[in-house]
Amino acid sequence: MQTLLKTMKYKNKSKNKNFIKDNLLKIFNLFIIVLLFTVIIIGCSEHQKLVKSNDYNKKYDKAIEYYNKGDFYRSQQLLEDMLLYFRGTEKAEKIHYYYAYCNYRTSNFILANFYFKNFTKTFPRSQYAQECLYMSAFCSFLESPESSLDQTSTYQAMKELQNFANTYPNSDSISKCNKLIDVLRFKLETKYFDQAMLYFKIQDYKASVISFKNLMKDFPTTSYKDQALLYIIKANYYYAKNSIDSKKADRYNDAIEAYKEFKAQVAQGSKYYKDADSFYKNSIKEYTKYKS
Repeated sequence: MQTLLKTMKYKNKSKNKNFIKDNLLKIFNLFIIVLLFTVIIIGCSEHQKLVKSNDYNKKYDKAIEYYNKGDFYRSQQLLEDMLLYFRGTEKAEKIHYYYAYCNYRTSNFILANFYFKNFTKTFPRSQYAQECLYMSAFCSFLESPESSLDQTSTYQAMKELQNFANTYPNSDSISKCNKLIDVLRFKLETKYFDQAMLYFKIQDYKASVISFKNLMKDFPTTSYKDQALLYIIKANYYYAKNSIDSKKADRYNDAIEAYKEFKAQVAQGSKYYKDADSFYKNSIKEYTKYKS
């Protein structure tokens, strides 16, 4: 009995200790939350006072401080208020520079593109002019949509990147610039290829042939070349197959000629040869049948 009582007392003490420990931990966590909340409130209050202040030199220093700490939103708020105030002064260049980057850092790429470009026009002799022209083009690159969407922005980005390359041909950023252009070009190639494949899938074979040929014409070095040449054979074959008898021979002959072009441009050993050979043999067979 005494042993049982001792055991119960020990358990109660243990429970009390755990209870006190848990409550102290909760109180400590609550204190931390309140402290952080207080700091945030005070910080916001100080920032709002500064926003409304007419002490522009203090605003300038704080804006740079915010930027260096990664607080781009607050930095942007202060810089925006100084764009006109410091116009024509020594500080104007830095304000425009940081303001453009604040837009970039907050993923406002359209505005960043505008302000980087505006910087190069306003301060053409600045040490940051080359960097800002590149960043303007890069922001345009970031606005390029996926290949299934309208590619107007992609063409614009390519134009801006090419303009940078032409303006600063010896820049250290040229290799990056060329890689970005390659990415955009491949996106356009994909747009062309997918459109041609769509025509093929809906059995508009004539439009499919034209689209694949346009792909080859506009992008002679396209990575889709082998596939495009194969599908030109296929599309011509099916177009002939679905034609009236009087036109079949000529259209099967188009498939045969397409195969000759395929052989001239596609390396031996390509995985597309087996398919191409099969359509070629069938085209020869059908051409012989319908040839007058």
